[in-house]
Amino acid sequence: NHDHAHAHAAATAVAMASAASANTGGDDAGSAVPPPQLPRVSFEGADEQLVIGKPVSRGRVEGIVRVVMTLEEAESLEPGEILVAPITDVGWTPYFGVISGLVTDVGSAVSHGAVVAREYGLPAVLNTRNGTSILRTGERVILDGDRGTIERLDWTA
Repeated sequence: NHDHAHAHAAATAVAMASAASANTGGDDAGSAVPPPQLPRVSFEGADEQLVIGKPVSRGRVEGIVRVVMTLEEAESLEPGEILVAPITDVGWTPYFGVISGLVTDVGSAVSHGAVVAREYGLPAVLNTRNGTSILRTGERVILDGDRGTIERLDWTA
């Protein structure tokens, strides 16, 4: 009877393994093809030419990045710079009159940054996940609020 228990355990393990591989659907599963118009972007390190997020306010602007992690740091913003921040709330509103565009790590079409950017007519791309870690203060970019991209003009591979 001891051998029967081993045979049953082995059969169960084989059945579970084949069920697991059946569930994955082979090599194709999990490798959804990205939209053809956007290059594939990995989120590791600061060497990506294109940062991608959610387009929430239309328009296209070329400008200089200012990465601002806290509201206190926002005092360093210069007129016309593109604000790159983790998120914005009502405290950031006065700076929308100074900046030429907005990029945030998190946010949606109805979050503070999106609504205020639209009120001010500023292009905005939110929910980049990694904008503050990839983009660098002082670099030139094209912020495209129609496509949801930030193209790094000074970037070299």
